[in-house]
Amino acid sequence: MLSKLYNREIDPMTQKQKELSETEEQIKTMYEENLPLAEEGNLEALFQIAEAYRRYASYYDDDTVGNEAVILYRNLADQGHGSALCQLGHFYDEGEYFEKDEEKAVEFFKKAANVNCAEGYYFLGSCFANGNGISQDDEKSFKAYLRSAELEDAGGMAKTGILYYEGKGVKQDYNQAYFWLQKAYLNSEDWGLYYLGVCYLNGIGTTINEKKGFQVLERANEQFCYKQDEARKLLISCYEKGIGTEKNWEKGEEIKEQIENEQKKWDQIISALIP
Repeated sequence: MLSKLYNREIDPMTQKQKELSETEEQIKTMYEENLPLAEEGNLEALFQIAEAYRRYASYYDDDTVGNEAVILYRNLADQGHGSALCQLGHFYDEGEYFEKDEEKAVEFFKKAANVNCAEGYYFLGSCFANGNGISQDDEKSFKAYLRSAELEDAGGMAKTGILYYEGKGVKQDYNQAYFWLQKAYLNSEDWGLYYLGVCYLNGIGTTINEKKGFQVLERANEQFCYKQDEARKLLISCYEKGIGTEKNWEKGEEIKEQIENEQKKWDQIISALIP
C-alpha cells in the first residue's frame, strides 16, 4: 500500500536514491514495525497501520490510501478500539472523509468514553466546554476532563487543574489545582504552565518555591500554553525583580521584543487573510 516509501526515485544530480524526509522515515518505520503483528490481527498494531495510512495520505495527498485508513478505523471501532473511535469522531468534527457533523463526532467520542478511553473523555470534555455538537455544560465538561485525567491523559490533567484553579464547573480548590497541574507538568504537558508557575510563586496549593516557579514560566515562554501572554509578563517581572533568578533587565527586554515580533507576524498573517 505504501509503495512510494520503498521505491525511492533516483536523484539526477547524484545518481543516488533520494533520501526520505524525516516525516517519510517516521511513517515507514511505523508501518514496518507494526506490520508483522497487524497481520496476526493485533488490534493496537492495526491501529498503528491505520495511523501510518492516514499520515501517508495527508503527506502525499493520496485519497486512496486515506480511504483505506478509514476502513481500518471503522473495523477497529466496531471492535471497541477507543482511539479508532476518537479518530472517526475527529473526521466528522473536521469534515474530513465525511461531511462535517459535530453531533456525529460527539457520538463517537461518547462511544470511546464508554470503553474507558482517556482520549474519548478528553474530547467529550472539549465538546461540553465549547458546545460543539452538544449543549454547553461546564459541569459535565469538568467531569469528563477529570475522568480523562484519572485515566492518565496528560492533557486532561492540565485541563482539570485549570478548572479547579478557576472554579469553573467545579468548586474552586487550589490544592487539587496544584495536584493536577503538577502531575500534567511531570507528564510533559504544557497547557497548564501559567497557573502552575503562579502556584509556585505565590504558595497556592503548595509551598512557595520561587526558583521552581521561574523555571516553569521559562518553559511557558518557550511552549504554547494557556494564558501564555500572562505567563510571559510574569516571567519578565521575575527577571526585572530577581524573583527565582538573578536580576536581568536585558533578558526581560529580549522577551518583550520576542512578544512584539510574534505579534507583528500574526498581524501580517491576519492582514494577508483579510481581502
